[in-house]
Amino acid sequence: MCSIARFMIVLLLWAAGDAAWVYVTKFNVNQVINEASYSPDTSKISVATDSNSHYVYSTGSYSLLHTYAAGSKALTTKFSPDQNYIAFGLQNNSVTLLNANTYAPITALSTLFSEVYEVDFSSDSSKILICGTGTNSKVGY
Repeated sequence: MCSIARFMIVLLLWAAGDAAWVYVTKFNVNQVINEASYSPDTSKISVATDSNSHYVYSTGSYSLLHTYAAGSKALTTKFSPDQNYIAFGLQNNSVTLLNANTYAPITALSTLFSEVYEVDFSSDSSKILICGTGTNSKVGY
């Protein structure tokens, strides 16, 4: 996961066991990236950008699998541990949940925040934690 990083090219590195980190590849997203997140099985990467479009890439071919047109800048993205959901926390105070296999929107959650800065799932994927501008985190859904 890369949080609030500002770059346009994703660099992938990995460390096998006790070995040093090794450069694997790079691919161009052509957008300013706010966050990138691996799926739990590392087969996909979700990318939250400063544009109104956000992306899911394959880590096998590094090809684009899906473009999500949110209509708002995304500040954060996460896959659920069970790999059924992708959450995008948006600047317009909402969180959108997508089906991680079909990429169909499941729901849009309106929050009390002006911007959503972080989302995270519980280990069993039954809850989502939403953090944003304001004094409280919001847990639920």
